[in-house]
This record gives sequence, C-alpha cells and structure tokens, in this order.
Amino acid sequence: MKIHTKTGDYGKTKTITGAVVDKDNCLIQVNGDIDSLQSQFDKVLYRLTSIPGYSVHISLIEDIQSLLWQLGGEISGMKPKDKLSDYIIDETWVSILEQSIDDFGLDLKDFCRFRNPIATDVNEARVRTRNLERTLTKYLRENNLRPDMYKFINRLSDYLFMLSVDIENKSSGCNNGTKNN
Repeated sequence: MKIHTKTGDYGKTKTITGAVVDKDNCLIQVNGDIDSLQSQFDKVLYRLTSIPGYSVHISLIEDIQSLLWQLGGEISGMKPKDKLSDYIIDETWVSILEQSIDDFGLDLKDFCRFRNPIATDVNEARVRTRNLERTLTKYLRENNLRPDMYKFINRLSDYLFMLSVDIENKSSGCNNGTKNN
C-alpha cells in the first residue's frame, strides 16, 4: 500500500470507508482530534510505566485507545458490527469511567497546579479530549453520534483530570501553595 496517494495535493483525502472528502470536512477534524489524543495517550502510557501502582490505569488507557479506534470508524460511517477493535463504546464503558473517577476519592478543594511532568502529560490528554468533545458536538446535535459515545468522551476528560490530580498529589503532596483558580 502506498502512503503517497497524491489525493491530498488537491485538498482531498479518503475516509476509512473509501469516501473522498475535503480535508477541512468535520469528519477529518474529528479523526484528527482522535489521532492527536491517541498520540498523547502513547506518551502517557510510556510515562505511567515509571510510576508504581498505576497498572490498572495503564490497562484502562490501553482499552480506551481501542475504543477511540472504534469511535473513529463509526464516525467515518462504519457500523458498530464492522469492528475496528473488539471494543464498542456503550453505557458499560461510561460506568467504568465513572467508577474509576469515584475510586480516586479525591478532595479537589485544595487542588494545586500541575507541576509533575507526568501529571501535565495526562492533563494534556484531557485537553485533547475536550477538543474532541467540542468537535463531536455537531455530530451529537445532528443525531449522527450515539449518545453513549458522547457521554464516554465527556467522562473520559473527567477521568483524566482526576488521574492528573492523583499523580500530582502523590508526587508533591500539593504543598507548593499555588491553588488553581
């Protein structure tokens, strides 16, 4: 398979289903946001391996990466049964994220800015998740996105924030005196 199709030379690109669309099409923006988030997750996974006790989060993020591949495929026009991965985003995954958020048991009233490099990497993944969520809003509004998918992305950003705070708290105790306002 050649990677240089030259379709892009004219401002066009092909979707996973073979449709040719403009590069500024909203679908391409969504897939670009997913790609950006996937790239940041690769960095987060690498960094999390250096922290003892985070294997459950490593495993969850690996699952999330598979879910994001499926999201990209479904947004591109594939049916959920035409799997890109063995994972489908549904209410179960929303619940898994909610439980993971609750399991942190964090009190955010004394939250500090992120100083730990790993916490800042996880927070960057949260920022990219919020970008993806904003891009997906059009699809949700037009009923071209299953609501479970949108809920999942929303909970994912919450989970990533809590993971960032947990890493920061365990590394610094948040004793730097700088509160996030």
